[in-house]
Amino acid sequence: MIEFIKGLFPTTAQLPFAGGGAMLTLIFNSLFPIHEWLVVLLYAMVVDFILGVMAAYLNDNLALDSRRGNRGLLKKVCILVIVSLCSILATEFNISAIYYVAVGGYISIEILSILENAGKAGIPIPAKLRDTLAQLADNKLEKK
Repeated sequence: MIEFIKGLFPTTAQLPFAGGGAMLTLIFNSLFPIHEWLVVLLYAMVVDFILGVMAAYLNDNLALDSRRGNRGLLKKVCILVIVSLCSILATEFNISAIYYVAVGGYISIEILSILENAGKAGIPIPAKLRDTLAQLADNKLEKK
């Protein structure tokens, strides 16, 4: 147990790299601050992707497909490009609502996708949420 705890701290040889990394992080964050909503969106995207892979692995009706996974990642990159464009527009025209609407909308879409993937992976979802997801899925099919 003590060896494990000792392993958590940097050795003398690692200290300069740890300090340098900390300084680079400080400089980068002061030059390019990341908004909290964007951090939430990024975490939601990562959780959604991981749950999607888990759902494909655990559910017999789904299959792991690299092409489908790559398409999902490409969609997430496109979302980030749109959000960055909205951030630039919000900054240039001093209308922050553009950014908040875009990021908030994509966060809500990611949360719905997380719940959908969780259900496909066999994770229990409360009945009210399940009914709402079913209604949203029906609306999605009607639009196609």
